[in-house]
Amino acid sequence: MKRFIGLVMIMSVLLQSVGGYSASGDEIISEEEMIVSGSAISEELREAMEAGTETDTYRVMVWTDDIDYDAVEQMAETATGTSWAEIESVEDDIYAEAVTEAVNQQVKSRSLSLIPEESLTADREEVFAIVDERMDVVQDEVNALVMAERTAAKSLYAVNNQKLAENTVIANDVEFVSRYSPMVIAELTKNQIEELAEDEIVTGIYLVPEEEAVCEEYEEVNQETYATTAVNSYNGYLEYISASVAHGMGYTGEGVKVGLLDFKKVYSTDHSELGSSNITPLGVDKVVDKNWHGILMARVICGSNGVAPDCELYSIYLNNVYSDVETLLDNGVSVINMSFQGQRETSYYTAYEMWIDHIAASHTVVAVCAAGNYGQYASYNVTQPGLAYNTITVANVDCVNDIIYTTSCYINNSTGAQKPDVASAGANVLGELGGTSAATATVTGMIAIMLEAKPSLIGKPHIIKAIVIASADHIAGSDTWSSSYNNKQGAGVVNVRRALSIISRGQYWGNYISSNGTTTYTKSVVPGESKTSFVFVGTKMNVGTVNHGSSEYSNQDMPDLLMVITTTGGSGLGGCNMPNSSVEVVRTTYNSSVNILLTVSNIGTRGLPYAVAWY
Repeated sequence: MKRFIGLVMIMSVLLQSVGGYSASGDEIISEEEMIVSGSAISEELREAMEAGTETDTYRVMVWTDDIDYDAVEQMAETATGTSWAEIESVEDDIYAEAVTEAVNQQVKSRSLSLIPEESLTADREEVFAIVDERMDVVQDEVNALVMAERTAAKSLYAVNNQKLAENTVIANDVEFVSRYSPMVIAELTKNQIEELAEDEIVTGIYLVPEEEAVCEEYEEVNQETYATTAVNSYNGYLEYISASVAHGMGYTGEGVKVGLLDFKKVYSTDHSELGSSNITPLGVDKVVDKNWHGILMARVICGSNGVAPDCELYSIYLNNVYSDVETLLDNGVSVINMSFQGQRETSYYTAYEMWIDHIAASHTVVAVCAAGNYGQYASYNVTQPGLAYNTITVANVDCVNDIIYTTSCYINNSTGAQKPDVASAGANVLGELGGTSAATATVTGMIAIMLEAKPSLIGKPHIIKAIVIASADHIAGSDTWSSSYNNKQGAGVVNVRRALSIISRGQYWGNYISSNGTTTYTKSVVPGESKTSFVFVGTKMNVGTVNHGSSEYSNQDMPDLLMVITTTGGSGLGGCNMPNSSVEVVRTTYNSSVNILLTVSNIGTRGLPYAVAWY
């Protein structure tokens, strides 16, 4: 008991003394204020219905109980004869053998280099060069397991969702039946909604936002700033985020399937830089004179001067975001680039983002989203779906001048998810003005490189997110980091080489917390480059929890996360407790063994898959 009290005191002191976070001062909204008691109808939808007439219709998302993902996993393992644990074990053996081989190579040349035996270490580049030759078979097994899990999930959802779609109340008004989540979208009247809410299989009914997705108009983005700014030396952005170092190690995203959801399908014939790219166009197309936006995204991701030139890109025209994302899942993609924007003027967590969170949490896929280019307008927050908790939301940096771009959106909100998560090169990229769209594409390519280095990570998208965030090496415009999330740049500018270093050193782990409490890990911290960054990422689980209304940012549906770093002797080094956020970040200059204390409260009934990474 004394030890627990001491731990609480340490956390209390840290929360008072370390800048950038606070667990107090937030307005608490009761569940009665959030939703209509006993109703599956969200507060936002209820308010709209009360303001309307009996004949008005509402585009709504109807959710039911989720499928059994333990059954999905068992079905996939039976179909493939393998599991994520077995694949990861093989990868770990490959890395261990590569480290031994790299050191042995140094021993053989010891008489020439006169390296003291006690200082022999496996050089990162040497290890990756050895690993790269042996990972292709693992990548094939991962792709097969991903498809087996998704096929199993679709078979179970087909039964449940069809039953809902055939409900006599809504059967003639269903617009979309999801293949990867327990929901349908329909256009319903007030009476239909109220009758449907009485169905015991319905867990929630939410208003679907009608905002139209738009691409970023680069030509109109702060032209005056660029009037006196030299354009980037074409592919210097690769050096800015250290992607060029990864290429030197032999990592180019080979074998990794990436989805590009944009305003027209992209073909390899659309640009000279895409002539050798592995691009598969999907679905219908839109007839337009110019697809400059989608082409630039493809050039950044997989072009000859792109971040991951050897990845497999699946390009689809943005027609219906729900159907299009699920089509990309059908094709086995592991990362989806979402460089489009749904405008909004509020900071509310929408049904659209709730769905994206479910997709990211349940189907081994990483959604990378643009923060948006409306930051110069006080009324515009991060655009949709960038406020989803489980996405990686990206801000735009001018990589020539190392400054955050003035139009890059952010949310400065003490009661909401902190976004963006990271910043990356977006302006002055490939000779274009750029924006958060291009910045998003660089992070998408970065993740493809990470998955080539360790394919099993796709089984843990929350670990991928933790590593990406932990890779950030500075805040643009400064050599320093913020103590927590910077309001405009998140954790800071991403670094591909650092992400690979985290992977090669095994400086991450993922687990599951089922109840409130504190978990302590003692870790030996490998000295970084002057500073050490710790990242704690929780996964938002949306099905089977309380209803999600427009007050989502003020309720406790996202468990409260607290991370505190201490020396093994108990001295506090730093802590972070951003309200309602799914990410906590702590920076310290201490390079020795530390205790990582993770505290979770208000965890709900679904528990918390989480990840920790550090550099």
